[in-house]
Parts: sequence; structure tokens; C-alpha cells
Amino acid sequence: MIILAIDKDYNYLFFNEAHKNSMASSYGIDVTFDMNLLDCITSEPDKNIAKRNYDISLSGVSHSTIQEFGDKEKSYYETHYSPILNEDNEIIGATAFARDISE
Repeated sequence: MIILAIDKDYNYLFFNEAHKNSMASSYGIDVTFDMNLLDCITSEPDKNIAKRNYDISLSGVSHSTIQEFGDKEKSYYETHYSPILNEDNEIIGATAFARDISE
């Protein structure tokens, strides 16, 4: 299971090893916590899709998708997006939980 969280500027707050590995195989990028998620996506169509999905969550809407991602190696992912709220119920970021469903 791929797990990641970003702030409102698409900067990483958290990611697990599965996300790190998928970014390396899909885009040839070794992600670190000081990076911006969108800057790490080397495929312009994938970047636009990711931004659109995160923007929906950053507007307060949880949703899920099934989409193909990857520049170096393509895979299909079922992804669940949700906003992150602080103690004042303000949106401060978004999470994504994804699984590779290519097979």
C-alpha cells in the first residue's frame, strides 16, 4: 500500500517506502521529505492528473480514482484521496492511499 501526505503547496509531509519505490520505478526520482510531489512527477499528463486529484481533496472532498501513472514504468493504481484537517477543522493538506492494480 502506497501512503503519502502533502501540504497545501504539494510538499511532502509523509511518505512510506512503497511510495518512495514507486516514484523511483515510475519516474526515476529518489524522493525525500524536502521535495514537492508535483516537481517529482516527470510526465506532464501524470502531473496534471495528480494536481487535479489533490486539488479536489484540498477543497475538502474525499474521493477515489483508478488511473494509469508512470513515465519509466506504467502501472494502474486505485487511489483514495482525503483532506487533512487541523484541530480547528481547517484543511492543511491531503493524503493518498494507493494500491497497484495493474495485474
